[in-house]
Amino acid sequence: MIKILRTDGGGEYVSNEFKEFYESEGLIHEVTPPYTPQHNGTAERRNKTLLNMVRRMLKIKNLPSFLWGEGISTAAYTLNRSPTKRLIDISPKEAWTRTKPSVTRLRIFGTICYKHVLDQLRRKHDDKGMPHILVGYHSTGDYKLYDPGSGQVSISRDVICDENGSWNWNSTSSESQSRILLEEETPSAAPTVNKVLGIRRSSRTSQLPLPLRDYELFEDSEVNSEGELVHFALIAEAKPIEFDKAVTNEMWLKAMKKGLTL
Repeated sequence: MIKILRTDGGGEYVSNEFKEFYESEGLIHEVTPPYTPQHNGTAERRNKTLLNMVRRMLKIKNLPSFLWGEGISTAAYTLNRSPTKRLIDISPKEAWTRTKPSVTRLRIFGTICYKHVLDQLRRKHDDKGMPHILVGYHSTGDYKLYDPGSGQVSISRDVICDENGSWNWNSTSSESQSRILLEEETPSAAPTVNKVLGIRRSSRTSQLPLPLRDYELFEDSEVNSEGELVHFALIAEAKPIEFDKAVTNEMWLKAMKKGLTL
């Protein structure tokens, strides 16, 4: 049982609620002078051990520094299940709980894990597993998984880990950038405002019917190259209405010679 608690005077240890707790439990609270870590050597040594472990864990798997919190929890989880010189043949976890912990679920921090997707949450031909990054262990016995796409941490029990692989952050970044560029360069289907009459039109390109593909077409209320307003005109090439223009058209000459009326 704990008899003496020595801390560095942090605010979380000198509150009135905590004072009432250790007085009711018969604990002795020792507070070291400010900026004197040598007075709290055991805890400071453990803190340095944890930080050295986390630094190595992040570097070996090329993980971003904002995952250091999950790394600290995982490092402490591993150390509590590892043997020490102070204890003989048992781990700190066993000394505290009087039960021997299992290490069968331990995996390499930062490894790629494929999280199982339930049948109700996917379609028939979708992947059954989604790639995540292992960032720790949950108290319920599940794994804590980080999704680089959404930036969220979830827990799951049904995972398959590839401990030899690591997340390719450069590839993910380049794919994301290319996807953004494609979305910006691709014409969207959002309606745009016509500058002439203020009519909202869709900018999405559509396929023309086969009979109209041989003609020059203009959109409704569009100004052509001659500065004329084309309104409700689909076919720019109209039938000649004057005789002088009709006699210059070979098709109309043949029609008039045959006595046909088009």
